[in-house]
Amino acid sequence: MMLSALTKKQATASHFSKAAERYQSHAHVQKQAADILLKSLGARYKVALDLGCGPFVNSFELKKRCDYLVSMDLSESMLQQGVTPSICADMDTLPFQGDCFDLIFSNFAMQWSSDLAALLTHFYRVLKPGGRAHFSIVADGTLQEIKDAFSVLDNEPHINRFVTQNDIANAVAHTPFKLISSSFCHHKIFYDSPKLALNSIKEIGANHKVNSSEQRSGLMGKRKYRALLANYPKEQGQFPVSYQVAYIVIEK
Repeated sequence: MMLSALTKKQATASHFSKAAERYQSHAHVQKQAADILLKSLGARYKVALDLGCGPFVNSFELKKRCDYLVSMDLSESMLQQGVTPSICADMDTLPFQGDCFDLIFSNFAMQWSSDLAALLTHFYRVLKPGGRAHFSIVADGTLQEIKDAFSVLDNEPHINRFVTQNDIANAVAHTPFKLISSSFCHHKIFYDSPKLALNSIKEIGANHKVNSSEQRSGLMGKRKYRALLANYPKEQGQFPVSYQVAYIVIEK
């Protein structure tokens, strides 16, 4: 069955909603990325937007740096985890008037956008002159071990298709933004078993495959699951999950 763009967005929101309560205790790489992104911020901002805020994991630190913080997420359940003024909306249709934010902060969220270039155009619209966007975005090469493990079963990727470094650079270059900084970092988290490694993306709600045009159903059989676990890459007795992350700062 073909899935519409709206249905895919709803499915993504549903997956993150199911993970809302346990997200913070499993979002290890997201925490590392947030620390890097927070260090890139200036001293003080008037009005800031935390885009894709999740369960308000960065609200405390962001409130130290701004007079007024607006938090936005696609998942209503995520927004029920905090008390900061919040809006449940799709980032691809930012529901704000022009020139209203001094800062847009977005950590580990923009990979869920349907059109990164269009999203950056929205950023330019809602930022005040001189305003900045500080964001991290998951890039191609992420979850490579999970992709490799599933290769024993079939030729399907079984993970989302992430934007490449060139995609990100081109999207920024085709906006009027001034590029302040751009860097890429390879993060790797290790688990004691392949099962824990595979479950790690489910625990944060990131196991929904938005790039698929088909909706698959049915459970994996025990034989296939054992083969999947046996095929999971191993490093020094542990099982890694890799993330390629871009860190971008742009100014209007």
